[in-house]
Amino acid sequence: MPTVDIPKTISIQTTIKKNYNIKITPVKQYNSTYNGPVEWIPYWFYTQYDPDSNNVTFEILGDFHETFPNPPHLSIKAIYENGNILPIIHLSYDSYTKQGYIQPVNAYGRKKKKLSKKKLSKKLPKKLHKKLRKKLSKKKL
Repeated sequence: MPTVDIPKTISIQTTIKKNYNIKITPVKQYNSTYNGPVEWIPYWFYTQYDPDSNNVTFEILGDFHETFPNPPHLSIKAIYENGNILPIIHLSYDSYTKQGYIQPVNAYGRKKKKLSKKKLSKKLPKKLHKKLRKKLSKKKL
């Protein structure tokens, strides 16, 4: 029976060593400093957020805190080796899975503030401001 060689790709899971530094910054406002384990932070970052990066410094700002309606979380700055800094990441820790997860960006339950016509007219250029003022005065009559 004749045979033919067919190329086949096989995925092999392996571990890669990633380097990181931790900087713990106390927050004077709340007089709090994080003293817990830190390994879960770079683990989350390198597996879920940016697996291609290396040598990232994680600056932990204060301790776990809560902002309604989100569960307790840490505020963390990720500083890349080239000096780029990510916006602050809010990470919670799941004690059941022993892993971190990111907080949602928007706050649920908060209504978007609407500008009153008075405040809106102050933000407009002067030409539009005059036109709007005339329209508003006509509506009041």
